[in-house]
Amino acid sequence: IGIAVAQSLLATCAEAKVQLPKIVAMNKKGCVEFYKKKDFINAIKFATLEVELGLKVLDSSTYKKAIYQLGLFYYRNNNYYQSIATHQKVIDSFYKDKFTFQAYCELGRNYTRLGDFHQALLYYEKG
Repeated sequence: IGIAVAQSLLATCAEAKVQLPKIVAMNKKGCVEFYKKKDFINAIKFATLEVELGLKVLDSSTYKKAIYQLGLFYYRNNNYYQSIATHQKVIDSFYKDKFTFQAYCELGRNYTRLGDFHQALLYYEKG
């Protein structure tokens, strides 16, 4: 599935909300496939769309995982500040679970890459 197809489906989404879960599932598959191919730009596009649409149809645990994965894609694309912001959403917006503590560790990794070792250590300790 291509980005254009996903965007086309998104446009028809307003008329057919029944299709929304299918569109989110297709985006999930798309972002995973691009990630496996190390095409992080397209993985980010698909994951962003999954997060935007997923708010309406995903349970909170699956939605949290989608946000977490988007943060990972940003990290892999060397977009550390966006990764930090995304992982911070995981920590701030949801109940505490394994993704919360993994997000703390991801923040540590991002700050390590940015050379802010004090912040990195603080987040690693929380994780």
